[in-house]
Amino acid sequence: MVTQRDIAEKLGVSVALVSRVVTGTAAEIGIPEDTINRVRTTAQQMGYVPNPNARALRGGNTMTLGVAVTSFTDPFLGPILGELERLAAIEGLSLVVEGQSQSDEASLGSALSKHVVDGLVI
Repeated sequence: MVTQRDIAEKLGVSVALVSRVVTGTAAEIGIPEDTINRVRTTAQQMGYVPNPNARALRGGNTMTLGVAVTSFTDPFLGPILGELERLAAIEGLSLVVEGQSQSDEASLGSALSKHVVDGLVI
């Protein structure tokens, strides 16, 4: 997994600069556009993907949607999950699907409590 530190070391810049670029706040502190583009290009070439857990620690969105289901054998589940996945992809979200045999909302919600999600579909 590529980190911001890896990008910074490759480019000879600070981790703070890379962080500002990937969070979209570099221009507001006067970082030149060519530097921003160089960091973005290198991040993309190296396959950098922001860590959702690190984002959550900073109070940011994890870009993750939780889906709690009571039965994976329900014949309607596949099409519903397929449509949720399609819509989530449009918004740049990931899905976490968790199964729970109990159908009350408290149990279903607690099944996903070990994940940091921005929203929950029950």
